[in-house]
Amino acid sequence: MNEIKFTYKPKISTFSFVTIFGILGTFVMSHRALNNDRGLILNGIIEFSENGATIFYWIMTAFCLAFALVGAFTVFQGVFLQREIILQENSFSCPKKLLSTQIVSVNYADITATNIFQSQQTFLEILHIGGRLSILQSALPNKQAFYQLIEILEEKIEFTKKIKFF
Repeated sequence: MNEIKFTYKPKISTFSFVTIFGILGTFVMSHRALNNDRGLILNGIIEFSENGATIFYWIMTAFCLAFALVGAFTVFQGVFLQREIILQENSFSCPKKLLSTQIVSVNYADITATNIFQSQQTFLEILHIGGRLSILQSALPNKQAFYQLIEILEEKIEFTKKIKFF
């Protein structure tokens, strides 16, 4: 078997939106904080004085800035770093996590269980002697690549460890 490679990286478009909205939120909230001259009532439950509202706006500014930075960092990684899942004859290697630079190599014989979970995301969980890996469907080029990966893994692992859908 030759090596089979799948590109594995975050979707740039999704994290571009996170970056853009984080930047917009940063500007809006910092403007509100700089020009605040009144208190704030949240849902009729929490009441802030003028000073408390200003602090609240600065905290929201910090959160928006954090979203923008995380989004920009992820876009940078998606554009400039090449990550792949590589399937070989007796093992495969992939990033430990989606945004991790650490590559993990796992022998097919060391896989103890595999599951597919669907919630907001669909991902393949691989339990092996050395730990656990999660492979997000959305980080692969398309759904067909995800199911092709599953098909190849099923061929390589023992029948008793077949992939279960949850």
